[in-house]
Formats: sequence, C-alpha cells, structure tokens
Amino acid sequence: MRSFLPKACLVFVVFTAATKLCAESLEDWGAHQGKRIALPKLIQLITGYQVYDWDETGGEVFEGAARAVLEEIAQTPIRADRINEVGNAVELLVLDALAEAGMNTGRPTPPSGRKKTAGYPDLFATSGDDYYYLEIKTYSPKTLRSSQRTFYISPSEDFKVTRDAHHLLLAFSTEEISAGVYSLTGFKLLDLYGLECQLKLEFNASNRDLYDPSSGLIVLEE
Repeated sequence: MRSFLPKACLVFVVFTAATKLCAESLEDWGAHQGKRIALPKLIQLITGYQVYDWDETGGEVFEGAARAVLEEIAQTPIRADRINEVGNAVELLVLDALAEAGMNTGRPTPPSGRKKTAGYPDLFATSGDDYYYLEIKTYSPKTLRSSQRTFYISPSEDFKVTRDAHHLLLAFSTEEISAGVYSLTGFKLLDLYGLECQLKLEFNASNRDLYDPSSGLIVLEE
C-alpha cells in the first residue's frame, strides 16, 4: 500500500500570535518564513501528543471504505454548486463507509467540547486499540503535481487533536462529468508521519473587521 504514497507533499501552516511558536517582532516572524518542520514535531509542539508511524495495520479497512465511496458515487454522482461542497459530501460518505466496515468513527471534539467541522483533522476512526485522525481531501488530476496550496494547519488553543494517534489523509480524485455534477475517479491514502510542513506566515482580517460600521474604516459608502 505504501506504493501509492507520494514522495513529497507541501503543507502551509498559518501561525497566529496566540500559538506557542509566535515571535515577538516582525523580524522574528520573518526569520521563520519558509522553514520546514516534521508533522509529528509540529503536532507535539501544538498539543503535546505523539503522531505514530503507521505500520499499515487496518489498511484493508481503509481501502475497502475508499472503494465503497467510489462505488457509491459511481451510482449516484454528487451534485454541487461549488467544488468545496463535493468535499463535504465525500466526508459524510467516508464516515458511513468506515462505520459500515466496523470502525468507530466521527468528528474530533476539541478540548472545549464544542463540535466544529472546520480545521484539521476532519475525522477520527478507531479499531481496537488503534486510533486514527483522518483528513479528507478531493483534488483534480490536472493539478496533482502543481504547487497549489490545499492543506492547512492552523494551531489554536482549541485544537482538535486530543490524543496520541496515527495521522492519515484520504484524497479522492474528482471529475466534473456535467455542469455541477461530479464523479470520483480514484483515491490515495497518505501516512502523514513522514510529512514535512512549511511555514507560511499570514496576517488576516475578517469581513466583520473590514466592513462593520463599528470598524471606523469606511470613508465612503453607497
């Protein structure tokens, strides 16, 4: 199964001033731009928990679940107005397929206990004593080898990783077979233990920060 794991994958990680890795000045921030860190080390810094190197135990279960999703979509393609809606639909199908395969599965709950779908990782799955965090992705075969940023980890005080585990990524290739109708053409299962993450610093503002009347930023409006 390791034959279809990629040799390299680029992860862009957005750190905020609230994280353990924050710097005291813009010069310090800039010094870390582009630096790489192994995913197990990153998760340990954020959460204190370990990332296990997958020994391929349970590989047949994940393969069977992925193939079940492909078969389901082959019979009933996904209708979506936006491509991210395809990914949302696939997540639900993976949850059902893993449960059907006998795994206990669901969405990770952060320390606060508040359920949230956004942010890494998307799902968890357990089988006996084995615990897995699972990220679900869809991609176009046309952009498979591009440098397009598609995977982000944003550290927070309410991060969804709350225990030692294997970290896997299940990615499905997508094809728009007609306007707003999508099918899946294949899958890749990745073990993220050997992944190196690259830091991309980013400062951002929300629509509320920009456009709310209380922001005091609006000088003209119609």
